[in-house]
Amino acid sequence: MEKMYINGNFVESKTHEYIDVENPATEEILGRFLTETNMMWKKLLRRRLGHKESGENARQ
Repeated sequence: MEKMYINGNFVESKTHEYIDVENPATEEILGRFLTETNMMWKKLLRRRLGHKESGENARQ
């Protein structure tokens, strides 16, 4: 399975789909990025916000 590097960790992707990034002037493909499901992004966002909130609470 393909992995993405997110927030300092390698995370396995649930899809095998890519998005091509192209130069609009030349239409040259500059790179490809692995996509992910909405559910996975929500999970990662909740985890990130949870860590951030814990860090802020620890400082108070």
